[in-house]
Amino acid sequence: MPGQLTLARLAERGAASSQHWTLLAAPMLAAGVVRLTAGRLYAAGLWEAVPWLSEATRRLAGTGAPVPRPAFVAHMHNPVLQLGMTQLLRLCPLLRVRLAALLLVSGWLGVRALPPDAPRIALWCAMAALRLSPLQVLARERRRNAALLAALPLPAPERTGRLRGLEGLLLAPPTVLGAFLFVRWL
Repeated sequence: MPGQLTLARLAERGAASSQHWTLLAAPMLAAGVVRLTAGRLYAAGLWEAVPWLSEATRRLAGTGAPVPRPAFVAHMHNPVLQLGMTQLLRLCPLLRVRLAALLLVSGWLGVRALPPDAPRIALWCAMAALRLSPLQVLARERRRNAALLAALPLPAPERTGRLRGLEGLLLAPPTVLGAFLFVRWL
C-alpha cells in the first residue's frame, strides 16, 4: 500500500514527499530485518519458547501412533490379506463412502424409466473410477509387500506381493453393477 501511494503521488505530481518515502522504506527495512534474523531466532528455539505455539505444533503433529485397524480385519484367517486390508484402509480413506456413492448412482440409473444419456453414463463411470482408484495404491505397494512377505514361510504365489483377494473385492461392485445396468438398458 505505501508503495502504491508513492507511485500514485509520483504519477500525479511528479514528486513524492518524505513521508511517502518513509512509508515505502519502513516495510522494506522490516522485511529485510526479519529475513536476516528469522533463521537464527528459530534455530535458537524461539518456536518452542512460545507456549501456545509449542502446544499447537504438538497437537497438529499428533502422537505418531497409527489408527487402530477395524475388528473385522483381525477375523480374517489369511495373514497376507490382514496385512493388505490394514494397509489399504490406512492409505485409502473413505472406502465405504466410495462404495455408497457408486451404489446410489447405480440405483438411481437402474430405477429410471429412461435409458441413461451421456452425462449420466459419465457420472457412473466417474463413481466407478473413484471406487477403483485404490487399485493404484495396491499396485504401487506391490514391491514393498513382496519385500515384506519374502522372508515369511508362505506359498510362492502369496509372496509376490499381489493381493488378489483385495483386488477382487475392489473390482466386484463396479463390474457387477456395470453388467446389471448394461443388461437393464440393452
